[in-house]
Amino acid sequence: MSEPESSSRWQARVIPPQIPNYADFAACAEQYSALWAITYEHHSPCPYTARNRVTGHTVAVDDLDLLDHILGTYEPPHPVRGYYGQQVCTRTPTRTLDGVAQ
Repeated sequence: MSEPESSSRWQARVIPPQIPNYADFAACAEQYSALWAITYEHHSPCPYTARNRVTGHTVAVDDLDLLDHILGTYEPPHPVRGYYGQQVCTRTPTRTLDGVAQ
């Protein structure tokens, strides 16, 4: 029985390329893992992507330091927001110098 040639060997799956600066990427992902799901997509113009686990907001950048800065300073919008036109306008009666209300 002969050994198969090395050129005829095949691999079960394609090994994806490594994430550049993986140690820093893993540290950033771990630091913000409570609020953010962070991924890396190869061959994308903005490979670093983070999705907020609470609001669903997504951030995509091409620089890990920028992602770290954005996630560290991100403040979600306040859940209670006023809508234009729904403010209640009440007019308080004013008194003139002679004491008559207008």
